[in-house]
Amino acid sequence: MAQKSLTQLLDHLGAFIAEGKLTTREVSQSMAAHYGGTDASGAWSWRMAYDLMEGAFVRHVVTDKRLRPRAAHLQHLLELASALPTQTRRSEDQIRLQQFSTPLPYAFAAAMAADLSDTDIILEPSAGTGAMLAAPNARRTQFHLNEIDPFRAEILTAIYGREVTAFDGEHIDDLLDGSIAPDVVLMNPPFSSSKDRSADPHIAAKHIISAAKRLKDGGRLVAIMPMGFTTARQSKLWERLSTIVTPRMALKMPGQIYRKQGTSVETQLLICDKVPADNVEFFKGNVSSIPTLLDLLPDELPPRGSSKPSRRTSRTATATKIAQNAPPSAMVSRSDDKTVPQGRSASVPNGMAPIAFDILETPRENAPVSDVYASYAPQRITMKDAKPHPTALVESIAMASVVPPAPAAAPVLPKKITETGLLSDAQLETIIMAE
Repeated sequence: MAQKSLTQLLDHLGAFIAEGKLTTREVSQSMAAHYGGTDASGAWSWRMAYDLMEGAFVRHVVTDKRLRPRAAHLQHLLELASALPTQTRRSEDQIRLQQFSTPLPYAFAAAMAADLSDTDIILEPSAGTGAMLAAPNARRTQFHLNEIDPFRAEILTAIYGREVTAFDGEHIDDLLDGSIAPDVVLMNPPFSSSKDRSADPHIAAKHIISAAKRLKDGGRLVAIMPMGFTTARQSKLWERLSTIVTPRMALKMPGQIYRKQGTSVETQLLICDKVPADNVEFFKGNVSSIPTLLDLLPDELPPRGSSKPSRRTSRTATATKIAQNAPPSAMVSRSDDKTVPQGRSASVPNGMAPIAFDILETPRENAPVSDVYASYAPQRITMKDAKPHPTALVESIAMASVVPPAPAAAPVLPKKITETGLLSDAQLETIIMAE
């Protein structure tokens, strides 16, 4: 495809995005006109269409000449993102390569966490459609984009007007030209599969470790990571990362951020600096929305290139602020380190009872059964009296790698449902999680 032609298609779609009027029908018609046929005829795929839609949004932001205050720019991104068609179709390549692009409002928050300056050299090791570089709405001239997918790399070249490397991000430090030394790394790596291994729950950690090696001393790394990357679940890899950079903040982000991408995966925004680790504080928190995160950063974000603590005046005040903005919880601690939901204050009618379950501190892991799917069973809860599902269940490997949230309450159902096994453990889990 000629580059000029691809740029024209991005601009065509971008004009609808700018007005908040891009529809699935318009995307389909634009793709058919450009490629000379329908998706049913094989002229194009919906994965291509979604990538181009995301690329058009990014190009719109990159070419937008209006500079807005931070809060106003975020609101602009949120409004445009909410008007986009929801991505409802997936391809096996998308699942295999974990191609779930960073929503632009989330990318904006990540860039704000990087505390970018005009002189920074920026590296995106798994650039996707280029959202993280575009979101701050600033003219960037010193950056390097790497993207292993050829079609996405072509889109990036159309957006930014320069060539893109196509290395496996897992080995970015080994393969990237030695002259490229970034001050900032912005990244959203694959969560559970690699180019050569379809099932690898440690792949995100391997990507971030390789990128951290390439970061300059005093530089900052901001990564969107799976919830499973913690000292408890991946201790050796966490320790390896901590010998290269110093983790400063880990903020749990709600799954609703990815709703338009057709998923609801919870993630964490991990911020690390390449500074000595002596007496450096590590802040962890839950954030309920992107605007909440933007409010939090000025108080809690440590200065770049320094081992000094954050600029906050009171940890207690900030902790209260996070709690006020987090989703309400009905959890209480138990002496055996598990947590159980509190019951409702209202009385339970006769013949009804709350579903009895325990929350597992260490979630179970669902093992892969193919290159794309993993076996499915409840990972976060255990129900003593519930029966297993009568047939085998599977989920995508990407979803299996994500730690499910802890339920907040126990739904009340007729006793006969649980006593007779009318619903299986998987069906009961769905009700519990929806409560």
